[in-house]
Amino acid sequence: MGTLLDWFRTRREAKIIKGTQLHSKKVYDCAFELNNVVKLICKGETEEVPKLVKKINDLENEADEIRRTVMLDLTKGELTPGIREDLAHLIKRLDSVANNTNASARRLSILTSDVITPICKELKEMSETTLECVKILDQTIGKQLGGSSPKIFESIARINRLEHEVDQINMQIKKKLLTLEQTFSPFVACTIYEMINVFENITDNAEETAEFIKVINVRQ
Repeated sequence: MGTLLDWFRTRREAKIIKGTQLHSKKVYDCAFELNNVVKLICKGETEEVPKLVKKINDLENEADEIRRTVMLDLTKGELTPGIREDLAHLIKRLDSVANNTNASARRLSILTSDVITPICKELKEMSETTLECVKILDQTIGKQLGGSSPKIFESIARINRLEHEVDQINMQIKKKLLTLEQTFSPFVACTIYEMINVFENITDNAEETAEFIKVINVRQ
């Protein structure tokens, strides 16, 4: 099985490879810090939450800048239109992971620990599973661009399973919210509902990115 690196090696597009790998790492860093936000809120240690939310926002902005640079470099290289289009789609899908991570952090930041407490067990499970999913995606992209992909399809299958687990946790939280509807104001209930849906979007986007990597491999 070939890798994306094989496509680029003969064209000496090292800058594009490095930029895409760096972009993937920034996306993972966003998910890592979001998991820290969840842990702090569930512990009731909210003093550092605003700093972490800002850090996630900064990381997402950095990922955007890297994406713009790579997209610009793609127009200057010697790539065929098909290869250029594939990599552009890959980067855009990956960028959606960072965008939803940032959106989740912003919604979490306006909720108090008391509000989150009833769903903390499920929320922490969702966050840990999401982080694992994004971690495997980052590793998968690293293998694709790093020249080693013997177990690429196994990694993609693992991402698919983790995405399904997050879907299930999302439903568990919603079922629990129904039993707590008298506890929250309508605004708080809507905010929690939006937050867990955006959280779920992170793994949805990770799965879409992984599936696109599979498409690239099959096409090769």
